[in-house]
Amino acid sequence: MSKWVYLALLLLATPALADSITVNNLPYPDVKISGVKGEEIFFLTQTGTEVHKPIAHVSKINLTDEPAFNQAEEAYFAKDWEKAATGYEKTFRTTNKAWLKDWCSVRLLESANKAGHFDAAVKAFIALAEKSPEAAKGIQLNMPKAGSAYINDALKDLNNGIAKTKNEETRSLLLKLVVDLDALKGDTAAGDKALQDLAQSRVNLDPNSPEALKAQTMLKLKSIRVALGAKEYDKVISTIEKEAPTIIEPSDQAEALLMYADAKAGRAGEDKDAWKSVAVAYMRVAANAPGTSQAAQALLKVAQIHETKLGEKDTALKLLKQIAVDYKGQEAGTEAETQLKRLGGA
Repeated sequence: MSKWVYLALLLLATPALADSITVNNLPYPDVKISGVKGEEIFFLTQTGTEVHKPIAHVSKINLTDEPAFNQAEEAYFAKDWEKAATGYEKTFRTTNKAWLKDWCSVRLLESANKAGHFDAAVKAFIALAEKSPEAAKGIQLNMPKAGSAYINDALKDLNNGIAKTKNEETRSLLLKLVVDLDALKGDTAAGDKALQDLAQSRVNLDPNSPEALKAQTMLKLKSIRVALGAKEYDKVISTIEKEAPTIIEPSDQAEALLMYADAKAGRAGEDKDAWKSVAVAYMRVAANAPGTSQAAQALLKVAQIHETKLGEKDTALKLLKQIAVDYKGQEAGTEAETQLKRLGGA
């Protein structure tokens, strides 16, 4: 065999080394990326040596047979999020490299999120949640505005992802997003169903975990709000008294106390002693959650009770003046100032 034939065969047997990769700011030009195993990426150097590096340390990749991906990488580093999202989305759809799909899903999620393409961001979030739920937990999506056309498409993708996944952690993450989107959409029935499924999913993972307890509390508070809206005051009061020991988050406690006071107000009628008890219930909100919006609402209602139910205008004026000072520049402070002017106590 002549040396020229030998060289030709050698060239045919050697993979083209036209890829490049940057690891910890160190470029590796003229390599051939072979794939990802576990948390490491593997590539061949010009000498034929196989090298592997932690994929978490990789900042940039260029692949000779993925032009759309290369354009996306350049756009990503130029912070051209629109162009980056387009390139990563196209690569995610067309590439047959499983590891590259994973890489693109992470970059697509960030790029689409920053570009305002919620539909593409959700698709990438679903892929990441399936591959690595732990990584997806730290992602904060920029939610669309209520009424956005993105919402229905995102819900369809999320529900498909929920139906397909066999990973309970993934299911829980996707359900949480469904709950948020149903709230934006104003679909109470779907939101309640998703909330129930979320609570069950978190219980399946760990019934005593903070997430499971929080989900169960959300469900309880939702049920109480529905009962309050239906003027089922006795049910609201008995439910809160029963569930109080399980409601541990300060914000949840404040909401429960406010609904408890609202229920007592709803059944007080014209009984003056009953209204004194209602005022105490509202003051309990302010004492347990000072400075919160719930406390502000409660204090305004206490002032109203003193004025309209107990005939104590001077006490109402004192309360309103304090609210106007403590919540100046906030909605409650503005409302207190309005009431003071009405009562001639400005």
